[in-house]
Amino acid sequence: MHTSANLSYIPFLGSTDQNRLQMSSKQLNQCVTSIGCEVAKVIGNEYQQLSNSSRLFRHAAELPGEMIYSNEDIMICIFESPTSSIPMVFETPVIMFCSEVYATKIRYKRDIGPFKTGDILYEYDSFKQGIPTCGYNLNTLYAPFFAFNHEDSIVISESVAEQCRSTKLETVLIPIYTYSLFKLIYKHPYDYGFIPSVGRKINGNTIARESRLKSKNPIQILKSMNLTSFVSVIDNELKFNSIPLTSRLNNAKIEDIRIHRINKNLKLIDNDLQKHISRIASRYSAKIKDVYKSISGILSTGYTKHIISKYYILLDTVTKYQIQTKELVYLIELKLSGEDKSHIGDKFANRYAGKGVVSLILPNELRPYSVKDKTPIDLICGPITVYSRMNLGQILEGMVAKVVTNSEREILNNQNNATKISETVEKLSLFAKLFNDESYENAIKQLAGQIKNSDRRKNQFLASIRNLGLYLEVPNFTNFKLDELLDIVENKFDCKVNEDVVVPRKTLQFIKDKLQCDIDIPKKDLILENKFVAPVYTLKLKQEAKLRISARDFGSYKSNSKQPSQGRNNGSTLIGQASKIGQMEFEGLLASAALRTVKEFRTVKSDSHNLKHDLALQEITSGQYVLPSMKKSESSTKVLIDSYIKFLNG
Repeated sequence: MHTSANLSYIPFLGSTDQNRLQMSSKQLNQCVTSIGCEVAKVIGNEYQQLSNSSRLFRHAAELPGEMIYSNEDIMICIFESPTSSIPMVFETPVIMFCSEVYATKIRYKRDIGPFKTGDILYEYDSFKQGIPTCGYNLNTLYAPFFAFNHEDSIVISESVAEQCRSTKLETVLIPIYTYSLFKLIYKHPYDYGFIPSVGRKINGNTIARESRLKSKNPIQILKSMNLTSFVSVIDNELKFNSIPLTSRLNNAKIEDIRIHRINKNLKLIDNDLQKHISRIASRYSAKIKDVYKSISGILSTGYTKHIISKYYILLDTVTKYQIQTKELVYLIELKLSGEDKSHIGDKFANRYAGKGVVSLILPNELRPYSVKDKTPIDLICGPITVYSRMNLGQILEGMVAKVVTNSEREILNNQNNATKISETVEKLSLFAKLFNDESYENAIKQLAGQIKNSDRRKNQFLASIRNLGLYLEVPNFTNFKLDELLDIVENKFDCKVNEDVVVPRKTLQFIKDKLQCDIDIPKKDLILENKFVAPVYTLKLKQEAKLRISARDFGSYKSNSKQPSQGRNNGSTLIGQASKIGQMEFEGLLASAALRTVKEFRTVKSDSHNLKHDLALQEITSGQYVLPSMKKSESSTKVLIDSYIKFLNG
């Protein structure tokens, strides 16, 4: 029974467009979720297949049973099975890895007690009450916007940048040897001197600062100093090197600290460091004892030890990461998390393989807004991209989503009027009829009748809308008549497909300042007439500018394309990754009159080490760099640049 109303991951795309289906699926695999993700206003009626097949980020009970134990790391269930009564342990950390550094946060975890088949045991932010949530319902305007949304570019608002966030997670191992020395850079009483405590943040991207003797025999020399505290000497740059231990995340928060004693027969030379590490070990030991005590009161001693060893005690980490074991006393395991909003250069996509890179973030007070009801615009997309990619499904989704959004607002505004709510719900059955889903049409009509005749059913429905929002289910790849859809949207729901949009005068001034161009600003607000505006479900993708921008001064380049020959391997990021420029980017630089950059890529960014050393030398000595002349092999590029300069000069 459909309790709300819901459009799909790929609705309205035509009958057999498999390539578009594959592209859309690819975007779903690349999306980044957050707690702020929403249920789509329009969702496919086959979404249960995704929900039911999920096990990593969501788990629904296959059998009835009982939750017997739960903490921030694991949960233990016993299922009512005729063949087995072995407890099931699920690893459910507050933040779980997805891919690369990206992670997802837990949204729901079932309390201790009995449960039925189908009950949700745990759910991360990819789901909400069993419904996939991988994106955001953004009020989207399709109109040119001062060249900031041409082709693959989009404009978003500050509120969208804040809402569409990414969570990142990193595990860092800190080996502690007998001769290890660390600077005590954290002064808060809760911290451990050389590292922060759980819940506290690191300094920038520096987790800790280790001081290493320049000598090859650190143990012998440190012992000869006859010191128990090395605070006064480790800043001596003649004897010690300061080595920062860094994180890929900036100002990351410590989520968890685990410590493992590797060699009980060895002691640390630095007593101050030993005191701090003893505090860490004492707290982690107390945590394990509490978990052991709680579980052993429910399960057998043998099974309790198995759980503790598997989820809390170091097993093969030293071997896995090839950590030197000689003189190794402790191994500290840190989990760091970071959360970041969207920035210029981040990539977004809808569910129709329509991608866009953020080129401008508008302050909220400068957003365009609807003339009719003053609703601000969240995202501005170039209309030509819809036709160039032939993904018209987003427009059809927007039309239906606009009706659903208006209906949700109308229902919440008439919470005490069961008749009006019932009438609004029953009208939504027209879409089910249009999409030839007779069973769904009847279910919506039945729901409308229940709302009208039962306060209990009405209150359940309203609670569902407050939590999940109103959503309409439709079949994927549906065939229907567009004129009938337009008739329902405009005549049955009095919802205009196109509308007038105001671009405030102060926004025009902002754009003028941004572009640094000399244009006259009109004295009144600019009115964009008859533009398509609708809520379109939008995904934030993993391709974030902060993790994609890179450069490399030295290394081999391909002579023909000037692309670095190393630095990327099967899509995975390596140390020293290279900057690349393709033909489209090259032409874009020419079009932007970035001639110096073009010359740099065609000369210095070549396979000549001499040119690179010459660049470094000039920058160090004079702070300026004179580009060398073009090579003969680059004559075509020189002709192109010269022609472009002549064109600019008229």
